[in-house]
Amino acid sequence: MDEGNYSGDRMPDIQQNGSNPGAVMLSKENVRDLVNQHIKSRYGEQFRMGPITDKKSYYQTEVTSQDGSLLERLLIDKGTGRIHSLR
Repeated sequence: MDEGNYSGDRMPDIQQNGSNPGAVMLSKENVRDLVNQHIKSRYGEQFRMGPITDKKSYYQTEVTSQDGSLLERLLIDKGTGRIHSLR
């Protein structure tokens, strides 16, 4: 399991969590930045992120090679920004 924390130049867009008032949620834009940073630091420039899918309390995306081969599937917790790898 791989974990990551938001560390971009901008502060995350804050969204209120309807089921847990006071909890904050990362936006898709923030997750895109976070995952791209994760991919570059872990795999380098030759890998890409697939579409981001909203799965209620987390986002899901895939890491693929330039030829489209699946490397891993990622789950990103909306509240914490932690990245969980499903290989």
